[in-house]
Amino acid sequence: MKKTVKLVILVLVTVAVAFGAVILLKKDSSAPAMTDQDTSSDIKTSAEKAGEPSAQMPTLSQGRYINYSYENVADQGYSQTIIFFYAPWCPECRAFKKAIIENSIPDGVQILETDFDSSTDLKKKYGVTQQTTFVRVNSAGELQKKWPGYGKEKSIDLVLEGVK
Repeated sequence: MKKTVKLVILVLVTVAVAFGAVILLKKDSSAPAMTDQDTSSDIKTSAEKAGEPSAQMPTLSQGRYINYSYENVADQGYSQTIIFFYAPWCPECRAFKKAIIENSIPDGVQILETDFDSSTDLKKKYGVTQQTTFVRVNSAGELQKKWPGYGKEKSIDLVLEGVK
């Protein structure tokens, strides 16, 4: 009986080692072969070959207007994040939303809509007491600038200027 258990364990270990070796060999064969002439300075991305900025110089993402989330605030593709405290019952909010949607949001700018009535924690965090308030935050969600848009001209340019 002991010989059978030892034999089974030996077979299992052998199979596991063989399986591991196959996996390692498969990984190595999928990597491109390097020659002595290859150096890191010679390797270029397709964007660099086309004369576009390299990965070291991040490009800004296309401007967008979407719903607020912690993940969207942290998105590194945007140099400017603005949280819009919106209330669907507010005519001023609806007019701002229309102006934002109908115009082009510049690259690197994202406007994140959050519901004024249900975003109690966010209102408290940023000291927001009125709908149509725009809050610029950094990627960590820290307040940079707050601008109440109520009663102001409804334009994307004025929003961007207000939170500058």
